[in-house]
Amino acid sequence: MIREFWERRPQETAIAYERFRYYLSLAPETRSFNAVAKRFRVTLPTIAVIAKKHQWRERASSYDRRTGESTVAVATEATIAEALSQLNKVDEQGESPAGRALEEYRQEVERLGRQQMDLAKRLTKAAIDHSKNLEWSIERVTKHRQGEEEIEPRLLVGLHEAIEKTAKTLATLTTASTMAMGTGQEAWGRAIAVDRMLLEFRRLIEVEAQAQSEGVLPVDVRCEESASGG
Repeated sequence: MIREFWERRPQETAIAYERFRYYLSLAPETRSFNAVAKRFRVTLPTIAVIAKKHQWRERASSYDRRTGESTVAVATEATIAEALSQLNKVDEQGESPAGRALEEYRQEVERLGRQQMDLAKRLTKAAIDHSKNLEWSIERVTKHRQGEEEIEPRLLVGLHEAIEKTAKTLATLTTASTMAMGTGQEAWGRAIAVDRMLLEFRRLIEVEAQAQSEGVLPVDVRCEESASGG
């Protein structure tokens, strides 16, 4: 059986997984190791070590993408089709409950689209900042190797560690940004599709209302009467 990337791993203890699950439950924009450390009353380095060992950031990104896709797909094509079949039913106020439900869904996926696109922008900005830091560190190390800049051994080790850490963070940010962008675009696509459905429905209602005002039966009604010999 294939496990989801964020599910508990064979080598992951129950305590470690419980802490990861809490990390996962936090909203992406507020998710942090520090929050987990405070929640379980342990030191930040303790959480950082566990998180690195069990790839918390990568697993969280995978989880966010999957749940984002699930949220976008709340109304399946069958659900939308069912709602459309109910659009001509109105309540006491003369409004269509199904129409309102579709409009609320459209607004929700549009909101999700904006949220994910905004997240993608922020992640991209963070990636750019890390990229600049990476370039700066690499440039200093390169100058040292070429004899253009003298760097103390201790600082040189720190630069090498910073390059490795920043490169990994940059890769994670880039992946997360791409995922958020994809989810946002999919949400926008669904919002546009539902909007087109609603516009078509309103157009048909107007055509039917105009036909009735002119004393002309809709095509489907005329066909039924003809078939019955009326």
